[in-house]
Amino acid sequence: SIQVNNIGGLRAENYKMAFLAEEILRNSSKDELKDELKKELKENAEEFESVLNGLINGNEKIQKVRFTTTLEKLKSIKSEWEKEIIPDYKNLMESEDSQGVETLKNDTTKMHTAINDAVEEYAKLSTKRVERSEYMNILIFIFAILTLPIYIFIVKKAVLSPIELLNEKMDEISSGNADLTNK
Repeated sequence: SIQVNNIGGLRAENYKMAFLAEEILRNSSKDELKDELKKELKENAEEFESVLNGLINGNEKIQKVRFTTTLEKLKSIKSEWEKEIIPDYKNLMESEDSQGVETLKNDTTKMHTAINDAVEEYAKLSTKRVERSEYMNILIFIFAILTLPIYIFIVKKAVLSPIELLNEKMDEISSGNADLTNK
């Protein structure tokens, strides 16, 4: 499903941001490379937030998640994103602190686990929905098979019987044995 892909995309963006954070720290003496990495980190964080908001609220690109439990998990991820991850990234961008990278890695691991839970929850609910649809299709098929004789009887009585009666009367008329005075 597209939703599972979008939620999974959050996981990929999350890993990429952690990788970029480490690269910024590792290349702290190379200003040009460091600035490029910071720019890419900022873009990835914005994309992460855009996808997350799209899944929670819906937008022109992403349909809102309809499963309440998955939606609650995504809201929890957003809360952690706003309270812990964003401040960690801002701190890294300003101070390039190695302790901040460790904190960020720990927070990223927690975020990754939460995203995995959301993906698994969504997949489980989607599977249940498919199973329920299959069950309904089977019930409709059984109902159609059981009601088919009733429909056949109704069609025979309402349509075929009058045609057969008309055919019999036409045969009588054509054979010359018909009572034409009978109304």
